[in-house]
Amino acid sequence: MDELLLMSATKKKAATKKVEKVKTPEITREFLENAYWEYVLEHGKKPASVYKLSKEIKINEKDFYGCFSSFQALVEYSWQQLVLETQQILDADADYQAYDSRGKLLAFFYTFFEKALGHRSRFLSAFPRREKALFCPSLRGMKEAFDASAKDLMAHVISEGGSPIPAKITEESYRGGWPVFLFLIDFWLNDTSENFQDTDSLIEKTVRFGHEVTHFSAVEAAFDLGKFLFGRKMV
Repeated sequence: MDELLLMSATKKKAATKKVEKVKTPEITREFLENAYWEYVLEHGKKPASVYKLSKEIKINEKDFYGCFSSFQALVEYSWQQLVLETQQILDADADYQAYDSRGKLLAFFYTFFEKALGHRSRFLSAFPRREKALFCPSLRGMKEAFDASAKDLMAHVISEGGSPIPAKITEESYRGGWPVFLFLIDFWLNDTSENFQDTDSLIEKTVRFGHEVTHFSAVEAAFDLGKFLFGRKMV
């Protein structure tokens, strides 16, 4: 009898330890972001409601609203973070600080697409395509982050010296960067080349063209870019 009581007590103690090991997940924006996209990719659609997702991941609904006001706010955060994190990586790179404006722009795009590759399924599933992307509310944060990076790069172009660059050209180059960025993303999503080599080539030719435009020698660069796009039936 004593042995049975001892065995019972031992089992209860072990069960208690197992319960103690099950920790409630820390509710952060990153946790909710990953949970949302996991649901979307596994079910092929977004959750029917915040309540539905909260129940799925075993959290209180108010915890979601403590981080995001809606699924749209979460998605906007996701796209924006990719640009912000790209810039953070570059800012922490000592070599990047020594690059000229062309090198910095190349580094930005290459770093962004390297990060985006880890979330390609998200892009294929939900990123707005072509004309829809230009005015999509879920990309507002991404545009703000990109514009901030583009503005800094244009300031660097001006500081490099040489012939003065008219304000109109610098402003058009800075504001024209967003449609170009969206075009590169769209191209990447359709790219079937090995290791996305065609996207790398397009980035190089696009950056060369943009750099030459601001330095008044764009004819050869424009021809090179046009030839590439025509060869890929993009024009």
